[in-house]
Amino acid sequence: MNVDSSSTPRTRFGVVAAASLTAAALTLGGALVAAPAHAAETSIDDAVFRWGINAEANAAAFAPGTVNLLSAGVVTATSSADRVTSANWKQSEGDTKILKRQSDGSYAAATFAGLRTDAAGTTITTGNGLNSGHIVEISGGTGTVDVSANTAASSGPGPSPRPSTPG
Repeated sequence: MNVDSSSTPRTRFGVVAAASLTAAALTLGGALVAAPAHAAETSIDDAVFRWGINAEANAAAFAPGTVNLLSAGVVTATSSADRVTSANWKQSEGDTKILKRQSDGSYAAATFAGLRTDAAGTTITTGNGLNSGHIVEISGGTGTVDVSANTAASSGPGPSPRPSTPG
């Protein structure tokens, strides 16, 4: 009688055991590999915070000939009749800057004249639905990032941007 050794109970047990161990090792492989090490916290220096606001805050205002706008600092006014002019509007103050979206999608320093136009240079009005595309950039911030805890904290200098309406 000729006996095939691959079909004996002992050999079949060995093949099944080896296959089971291989499957278990492949399944648990991710758990058996150590996760990459991360520092508990990483410091951040000179962080930059860019704050964009909705289209309405960058659009023409309700009163004819006026627009909503951002200023990098307090616009000086002595009464409610005072208007925002190029003399009291601020493109930058301290670490705060007002930037304007350009036609290519990049941002550049805002200008007083640009408060009334969109990125292509078209005058914004209440009827055309265009907006000026301004954002606030505050630089000089510091903070920390903790990758393993999935947290971050930051702080920085600079005055708070204040919405205003020029005349």
